[in-house]
Amino acid sequence: IYMSDRTNDIHMEIITLAKRIIDLCEEGIKIDLDPGCVSDFKKAKDAAWAMKQRSKAEIATHQSRGKW
Repeated sequence: IYMSDRTNDIHMEIITLAKRIIDLCEEGIKIDLDPGCVSDFKKAKDAAWAMKQRSKAEIATHQSRGKW
């Protein structure tokens, strides 16, 4: 139970950090300094979104198994 609680906390922190990365990337895309930067920001944003979704799915799995 304690280990499940801790991993849920870790997943929630990952979700929070991924959201922050997405926000920063959106700011960088908006600045539009050069094509290389914009490309890197778009890739990082996509990767952070995928990471966030994986953690959300894992928390949902834990909840469906009563591990929350």
